[in-house]
Amino acid sequence: MKKLVLYISLLSLFAVLILSFTASSPAETVYYQIASRESMLHVVVIDEEAKPFPGATVRLIELNKDTITNAEGVAVVKICQYSCIMAVSFVGYQPKVMKVIRGNTAPYKVALYPERLTKN
Repeated sequence: MKKLVLYISLLSLFAVLILSFTASSPAETVYYQIASRESMLHVVVIDEEAKPFPGATVRLIELNKDTITNAEGVAVVKICQYSCIMAVSFVGYQPKVMKVIRGNTAPYKVALYPERLTKN
């Protein structure tokens, strides 16, 4: 009888150990999904005539990241902070500074105007 109780106790302990290791596996998967909090920031830069503005500099100030718009006036930057300050500039044009938020699905549309012109 003592051997049977000992045998059942060992089986129960073994079962608890196996279940405790298998229960921790999903938690690791959830952890990695939560840790990835990056998103892509899309910026469309246009000129005073609403045409694409290639070559404009898009700078995320706090992240110290710079990029340049492509031929269609589009720039894409990876952002991992909740929010940061973005500066868009080009020589001879008035720079634009704005706050951007991670996770925004719509692209930020920025119009640059020559320094001699002002937006009405």
